[in-house]
Amino acid sequence: MREWSTLVAAIVAEGYTVEGFISMILLTGAGGFVGRTIRREFLRRCPNECLLSVVRRPTDGAGFACCDLRDPSQIERLPLSGVTGLIHVASATPGSGGDFFKDNLGATANLLRALEAAPVRNVVLISSVSVYDFRTARTGPVYLREDSTLLAEDEYGRSKLLQEWLVQAFAGSRIRTCIFRPSSIYGVDMQRRTLLPIWLAQALRGEALKLTAPRGYRQNFVYVEDVAALVCQAFAEETEGTFNLFSQDTLELPALAETICRVTGNRRPVGDASQETSAPALVFDNSRLMAGFHPSLTPLTEGLRKTAAWLRTIDAGC
Repeated sequence: MREWSTLVAAIVAEGYTVEGFISMILLTGAGGFVGRTIRREFLRRCPNECLLSVVRRPTDGAGFACCDLRDPSQIERLPLSGVTGLIHVASATPGSGGDFFKDNLGATANLLRALEAAPVRNVVLISSVSVYDFRTARTGPVYLREDSTLLAEDEYGRSKLLQEWLVQAFAGSRIRTCIFRPSSIYGVDMQRRTLLPIWLAQALRGEALKLTAPRGYRQNFVYVEDVAALVCQAFAEETEGTFNLFSQDTLELPALAETICRVTGNRRPVGDASQETSAPALVFDNSRLMAGFHPSLTPLTEGLRKTAAWLRTIDAGC
């Protein structure tokens, strides 16, 4: 598989096409945190498949094709006529500085338009928990289920929801489509712009953590390798449906801070400057995922230990 992927990427880099003679799987967002992990897992599981890994910016290593999906002229250079499967990960996320509608909707529309004549059999899309409106305070528990009518009001969440609809419209009844809505993904290689990696790095440096957001705010955390394993399983089994990709670990912020301190051995007391504003009592329902895939999900403490070990290595090399 590595030889085929390297060959395809090299041909594309030279401006040529390989129309009609290679059947391949297309992975977008292969240069990002989640996409890289999915790529590694796919290569491990599927040695007889040809994987075309698309990245927006030039990337070190073999087997990648550079293409900005917002630009139809660049997509035209990709050898898409032999694509039999799509794993669509490329996305602008909060804090990335991207344009949600251009990056998530425009790029997806361009790609699907280019794949209309391809013999695509199945698609896996990485969406987001942000398709739900989980920020508005409400009385009582707020259940985040796949059939929820509490839909996003922010630009990112709306862009991901519309992206789902685009993919479903493209697939119709002819293509098997699996959509995952993951919660907060963490793990090795993650960006350090969200609360969990920031707190983890601070705890490793021996600094005191400080609560500043509403105390009752709840987050669910899913380990990136679990995401990759489920994506590859869904693709191999040609699973259909929409699934919340949540773990069993839902914590309010004080519990998250205490867990991080315990895992890292940080004995500094957690400071409390938290806001008194109310937060919705979120219930992250993953019952459909558990029934459909029977996954073995990484406990948060184990995932944090692995992530902390990676952070120690990275910081030691700085």
